[in-house]
Amino acid sequence: MNKLKVFFEEGQTAKSNSSFSPSATKPALVVNEWQKLYGDKIEIVGFRPLTNAEMSVAHNPAYIEGLMNLTIPNGFGNLSADVRDSLPYVNASVTNALEAAYHTGQSNFAPVSGAHHARYSNGGGFCTTNSLMVAAITLAKKQPIKIGIVDCDAHYYDGVVDIIKTLNIDYIEGYSLGGDHRSITGKKFLKGFKNMLINKFKDCDVLLYNAGADSHIDDPLSGNIAFTTEEMFERDLILFQTMKELGVPVTACLAGGYQKDISKVIECHANTMKAALVVEGMEDLKIQFELSKASKEPKTDAEFAEYAKNEIAEHIRWGYLPTEKTEDDWANLGRRIWNDDFEEQEPPEFTGQGPYGYS
Repeated sequence: MNKLKVFFEEGQTAKSNSSFSPSATKPALVVNEWQKLYGDKIEIVGFRPLTNAEMSVAHNPAYIEGLMNLTIPNGFGNLSADVRDSLPYVNASVTNALEAAYHTGQSNFAPVSGAHHARYSNGGGFCTTNSLMVAAITLAKKQPIKIGIVDCDAHYYDGVVDIIKTLNIDYIEGYSLGGDHRSITGKKFLKGFKNMLINKFKDCDVLLYNAGADSHIDDPLSGNIAFTTEEMFERDLILFQTMKELGVPVTACLAGGYQKDISKVIECHANTMKAALVVEGMEDLKIQFELSKASKEPKTDAEFAEYAKNEIAEHIRWGYLPTEKTEDDWANLGRRIWNDDFEEQEPPEFTGQGPYGYS
């Protein structure tokens, strides 16, 4: 029986880190959950850590040297030796997984977080080194290739863009959920996700998927990006199924997730693994929720009003409650929610200032 490969070494999990973000200490927790749920369907693959020079393919060598000497703060803003020690393994996980996906044509997982805000010469936003770009550049040095990056973290992948611009890279096709949208529901996003993937990534040889858990409606850093657990699972199913149809293997990473109850974050990452196994025919699609809520379009004012009342938990945080709660107000709100008729906002600039690096 074929098994889905997970590129994991204990070293890629920091033993400790004083931070609001669990990214550095999360990998082992996620892998333990995957093994508990799907242990007979996954295979743990080991690897050697990268050297400073190998990590420097995507970064200023002086920055890497400072990180490893603990003279430059990491992306969490501290000088943790535990975080430092994990970096060669974090980058090696993605690098080895991406190369394996390309050569075997089989999708796999690199269970790491904290990459897409890391720029050529600095980190920030809980990201120290850009393992996505280290992996992509390393693979591209070995043969002509087109690599896709689909980033479904709730925040813009400014570090990816900075490295692409700094090194004049022309072989990466990218998409950032946090860059395209600062206010969107999962339902609206899912309507166009498959077509976007086909249009942008059909010519790629391999794809990196940053399967962020911070786009969940209950995540404190999701902003106005609001996916339910069910919609995040459907997002993952669409990604893996579409790439399989296109013949493009995927290396999936964890990315962000900041709910106080870490089990909720791990659940999202477990669902990403489940989606991959379903698409590979290794797991039955037996889930405890519906993939598409309210699939029957409301028609009457009464139906739209009822729809709004059922959906309001998703939108109450955005301040879209009717001021006059008449049935007409509820019906009008229901139409707006159904059509996602809300103003989009431009993504904030990642400056390194302000809360979590956004001013």
